[in-house]
Amino acid sequence: MALKGGYILHLDATYEDKSPLLMTGLDSIMKIVLGNCKLLSEKSDYIVPFLEDIKNLFGEPLVLVHDMSKGIIKAVGIVFLNTLDFICHFHFLRYIGKYLLESEYDNIRKRLTKHGVTGKLNYRLRKFKQTVDENMQLIDMLNHRESTSCGELLCTVPVFAAYSLIIWAFEGKKQGNGYGFPFDRPHLDFAKRLKEIHADLDQLRKIKLCKDYKSNKPLHKTFFDLSDVMNDKSLWKSVDRIESGIETFEKLRNTLRIAPKTSKRGLNSEGSVASIWTIEKGVNKFRKEIVSTKEYSENKQHQEMIEQLDRYWEKLFADPIEVETSDGKKIIQPQRTNNYAEQNFRDLKRGYRKKTGNGSLGKNLRTMLANTPLVKNLQNPEYMKLLLNGKTSLEELFAEIDVNEVRNELANSQGNIEKIPAKLKKLTKKADYPKMLKNYYLELKSNGILWQ
Repeated sequence: MALKGGYILHLDATYEDKSPLLMTGLDSIMKIVLGNCKLLSEKSDYIVPFLEDIKNLFGEPLVLVHDMSKGIIKAVGIVFLNTLDFICHFHFLRYIGKYLLESEYDNIRKRLTKHGVTGKLNYRLRKFKQTVDENMQLIDMLNHRESTSCGELLCTVPVFAAYSLIIWAFEGKKQGNGYGFPFDRPHLDFAKRLKEIHADLDQLRKIKLCKDYKSNKPLHKTFFDLSDVMNDKSLWKSVDRIESGIETFEKLRNTLRIAPKTSKRGLNSEGSVASIWTIEKGVNKFRKEIVSTKEYSENKQHQEMIEQLDRYWEKLFADPIEVETSDGKKIIQPQRTNNYAEQNFRDLKRGYRKKTGNGSLGKNLRTMLANTPLVKNLQNPEYMKLLLNGKTSLEELFAEIDVNEVRNELANSQGNIEKIPAKLKKLTKKADYPKMLKNYYLELKSNGILWQ
């Protein structure tokens, strides 16, 4: 570590189901776990001894990176008083986003739950599925804008329309980039899609496809399933009010260049590549714009946001550090996120879930050895070279250890409504699918096929 110029200490802790906190310290330069401990809580009194152990073993770090835990910040100030200390940009932005959006978003989620709209629409899907499965040619007809004179097939179009619009609405719950709230807002996207398909259902149910008026019942029933949600004033007020908070949050998100919408890496994303000076300049401009607005003096949310920016300003922007290595002087830019530590815990939990099949890991965290995360170091070639000490493989060291096979995922139940036709799934993933379906209806009408 000394030959590489020192180490950058990332700190993080995890727990589940009232388990003790498992805290880990990692070096992001060599990519190794340095130490671990179990804590009763994330209070500084418990963290200080752990940090002192790391300091005694490895010396002063070049930089520390961690989340906004008050206990960690206080403990770091005691043990590493003169060491550069920085806050993870992702955690900081998530904190700001929750403050700006959480109240309204919680209300949206609660109102949707209250009306049981997901259960109602799932019921419709189960009722409509067989008819859709028996008339799969409708998918190709819609894709290629083809008409048909078959009266029996036309009478199934309303079922297909209602079914596919529901599937499209449910796709709203899957929107996002894997960052979690407040970056991803699936309940809000779902609510907006419900509003859109409600308007489309109202229009489509008035168009007769065949002489039998009962053929439009699927459209009517789905339309009325959404009535309670559409008449919920509290829900739609929250949808309107949250938009201004989202606008502010997204501006700061773009300025910090973290959690980019175009990334496919989700929580593993390190953010966009940019100089820390450019980012700091952009955030300073953002701050001035917020403070200069006429509404600022009455906007408590914006005032609190600016207060947090000012409080953590010195901990947000780390200049590059010049260090002496075995290859001469080198410039190191501390990571802007604590992702390395977060990834370590996600890998640990994922491994236990695969091994045990349990969703909750409270019991595992209570019974595991504190230094279990050190196993992560086995993926590091430099660490392995030291560990093997001349051996050719781990097998020579641990030949007696059996490798357990990972459990297969449980098969989905036969009645799982997610088993929709692949072609339809591809269609309903399109953001403009309702418009596409509606245009198809109108084209059928213009061809003189429909009964008016």
